[in-house]
Amino acid sequence: IKGEYTNRKANDFIITEEEKAKVTFTEGNIGVNEIAKCINQQLHPLVSKKTSGYSINSGLKRMGILSEAINEEGKKRTTINDKSHFYGFHLEKRNFNGLEYEIVVIDDKGKQFILDNIEDIVKQQ
Repeated sequence: IKGEYTNRKANDFIITEEEKAKVTFTEGNIGVNEIAKCINQQLHPLVSKKTSGYSINSGLKRMGILSEAINEEGKKRTTINDKSHFYGFHLEKRNFNGLEYEIVVIDDKGKQFILDNIEDIVKQQ
């Protein structure tokens, strides 16, 4: 690719309306890393840096849609709050190697909210 993209490193998250229209989310309730993966598949690598589950979670916490909790081991984890379900975020129990844990999952309403507001969600603090 030549022209305006030459010698340019993508430092900012940039998504066009065309790219947004092409985003296809995995069916059902999914986690934030899967959301980021679906969005990143549509981004032009020379134009936009990729987003991550971490940056989406951070933005949603900054907006007050998700919260942070400290578990029994003293580790921080993302969790829901009183506002979360209005935006399509829920806690779901999962099982991994016999250990049960809770994960924040996003329903179709939440997927659309993230896509509609992704620039505000991932902008630098």
